[in-house]
Amino acid sequence: MSAISETIVREFLEASGFLVKQGSKFVAPSRRHDSHIDFFATHPAAIEPKAALPFELQPADLKHVRRAVFAVKGWHTETFSAAVMANSPEIFRFALPAAAREAEKVFGTDSGFLNILVAPSLPASKKLRRESIEMLSGKGVDGVIEFPAAVSYTHLRAHETREDGGGGGLGV
Repeated sequence: MSAISETIVREFLEASGFLVKQGSKFVAPSRRHDSHIDFFATHPAAIEPKAALPFELQPADLKHVRRAVFAVKGWHTETFSAAVMANSPEIFRFALPAAAREAEKVFGTDSGFLNILVAPSLPASKKLRRESIEMLSGKGVDGVIEFPAAVSYTHLRAHETREDGGGGGLGV
């Protein structure tokens, strides 16, 4: 299922104006691979935001992101509560120093980038949601996009592309 999720997120990022490079998925056993980055993305037409971006990103916020690494995590029925994340430290590997070194190889050392997690959903309860956001932020995550927002946006863009007769964007 993760390959399908990653394909949807890649389509979402490309529809949002990003140039996307996929992270290494398969590495020879003799080489260690610690980044767990699914996508390196650059938005060549990014617009400087007038205010700080929210932690919970919506598709419209991505036009303000120049460079980011994205990790697609989770199972689409899972809620990413602090308890779930505490028992799954691999969720945060894309935001560790080893992953930052990999991102610097792609983006260069003179350019900053954000660590963005695409997660199935955060808790609905304000208290639990705040706890999850605090945990994510404390582990080096700069923002989160809930998977349903990516799916909805990609679906909407696919219909727009089909209706306007264009063949670009999503390959429909």
